[in-house]
Amino acid sequence: MGKLKLGIIGCGGISGMHISGLGHFPDRVEIVALCDIVLAKAEAAKARIGGDIKTYADYRELLKDPAIDVVHVCTPNGLHARISIDALNAGKHVLVEKPMAGSAAEAQAMLDASRKNGKLLTVGLQNRNSSPARYLRGMVQAGEFGDIYYARARGMTRRRVPVHGGYLDPKVNVGGCLLDSGPHALDTTLWILGNYKPASVVGRTFDLLGKGLQPHEQANFEGAWDPAKFGVEDTAIGFVTMENGALVTVESAWAVNMAVNDYAQTTFSGTRGGASMEDGPASGKPYKLTLNGVRGGRQYEAEVNYDIPVVKDEPKIPTFPLNTYRAFRIWLDALEGKGEVLVKPEECVVLARIFDGIYESARTGKMVRL
Repeated sequence: MGKLKLGIIGCGGISGMHISGLGHFPDRVEIVALCDIVLAKAEAAKARIGGDIKTYADYRELLKDPAIDVVHVCTPNGLHARISIDALNAGKHVLVEKPMAGSAAEAQAMLDASRKNGKLLTVGLQNRNSSPARYLRGMVQAGEFGDIYYARARGMTRRRVPVHGGYLDPKVNVGGCLLDSGPHALDTTLWILGNYKPASVVGRTFDLLGKGLQPHEQANFEGAWDPAKFGVEDTAIGFVTMENGALVTVESAWAVNMAVNDYAQTTFSGTRGGASMEDGPASGKPYKLTLNGVRGGRQYEAEVNYDIPVVKDEPKIPTFPLNTYRAFRIWLDALEGKGEVLVKPEECVVLARIFDGIYESARTGKMVRL
């Protein structure tokens, strides 16, 4: 069938990961078009890639090209739904960066467009593909932990407020930390547990540090922000009750006075044992995976080697995350008819419903039924 022809819409920082990742599959996919409202960004990306690539400032012009099979949407959150729906209606398959959309209604409209046009839709939630997440999901499916009744989805960083782009502007990015680190943390947890059936949620959001700290007080990883322009939450906490009675807490922060650097981590408890993922990308350390339970009449804790053996089509790539390599490989397989997408849009609509519920609960002070 030849190489897939791919266009990238949005040439900001996250697009670099897509360009690098797709570069590991030169025989399967070719980037033929790049788009950014700042055309110079698209031109700069073209220069890095090399070759005969078309550049656009208007994504609608890119979508008119009948040769393009698939589009990756790498824009700010507020544009995800509109561009993805237009791309699906134009007959393109779509991978959109997380979060799927700025609201559950938008996410559902994207899913509807995918079904109507018969085109694949997936979301950039590659942390399902980390070795510890795969390991734990396998153990859960095998019943090793019994019935899981409590879990914590963690995406908490002490001072990692993203000061670049429009992250702090709700008109551009819709929300703050909850829509940034929240999707990876919550999706990784729910995928491991195999449970995407929420019943209700209670949540709170905070912007006390974002609006209250002056530049000399911030000590932020990316540099100082302007507190007068901090228009989103810096911390969000949600308590999600699942249909089976389990409780899942969602913990997300860009700025919090806690000694944490979590990103896509989980801790959970079952009737036969529990597990905890610690460290990982935000800490600059490998994931630490610890299991606990009772064996031989005594409590135990055991740090395990979760690494999955390397196979011939999964090389060790020291300069590129293995979980992202796996995500692109699975996506290309699905596009070529060799399997299903791993991150299903139906599951991502559920995430959007939970995030909507946390924001609504924070506004009203009430429980929200999902």
